[in-house]
Amino acid sequence: MVTCKKNSSAPAYFKSVWVCFKALKGTGFWAINFISLSGLLLNLVPFKIFEDQDLDKAARWIVIVLSILILRYLLCMFIEGFSRFANWMRNSYWGSCIQGVEKAQGMLMIPTDADEAKRKQAIIDGIELLNEIAKIVTGRNCGVSVKVPINPKDDPLKWRMETLARDKAHFERDNEVYKAKEHRIYNNTAFNTVISKLKDGDTDYKYINNDRTEDQNYSTTSDGCYPSLTQYVSEIVSPIILPNADRQTHYELRGFLCLDCPLKYPFKNADVTAAIVGTFAKMMHPLLTNA
Repeated sequence: MVTCKKNSSAPAYFKSVWVCFKALKGTGFWAINFISLSGLLLNLVPFKIFEDQDLDKAARWIVIVLSILILRYLLCMFIEGFSRFANWMRNSYWGSCIQGVEKAQGMLMIPTDADEAKRKQAIIDGIELLNEIAKIVTGRNCGVSVKVPINPKDDPLKWRMETLARDKAHFERDNEVYKAKEHRIYNNTAFNTVISKLKDGDTDYKYINNDRTEDQNYSTTSDGCYPSLTQYVSEIVSPIILPNADRQTHYELRGFLCLDCPLKYPFKNADVTAAIVGTFAKMMHPLLTNA
């Protein structure tokens, strides 16, 4: 119980207000209302107002008290409503992503004896589905592609990469300049980093970059292939690797699944987004036969 002294000085009033607002934090809704009303009346209204029966002053103080209470109710309603809305958005957001991953299982898990055309179509369908998930995550139309080596028998660091499939919204990236250029692993920071992690036995082998412009050492052979300076600012790259492979001694790497975005820091919970990309990459592994 808070004991308030009889004092009409301004500092005492402010202290009383602070004590009452601290009391508002720790109890139930109706208890808070009672404490707020009674506490503010006892502390904000000088006792001599009632002693002198100055009703005008008393009325003014009551209006002030009621105004504070109404403002507090509105604030509580806003905070509670915003919290519920944020939780609903968060659940809806990740729920859609999980549904997308579940849908991918039926889309990419095709018979192992399927012909090459069916396997490639399954990869294209998976790319489009991942692009839909990326739109939920970033709010923008992202680029998704599968890169595979032209010379898979060489050391991975010497691989020359080509685009096997790409989302339909970014077909124009595969122009003549891009196709004529040699896209070697060691000239691309993302691919080089992933392979180095795999060779070192690092289980966190995905590459995440939320703003490539901040990395002075970043390099990609895609730059210079398009009229604009760059086609993307952020990216996630996951190796297309056999699930549960012993990465310390052997890994069956068949390419890379790449997700990029024109925004800075677009990936909410980047590790979770990267895990989704990695899941798609693992499901695509049996569909590629270049190992």
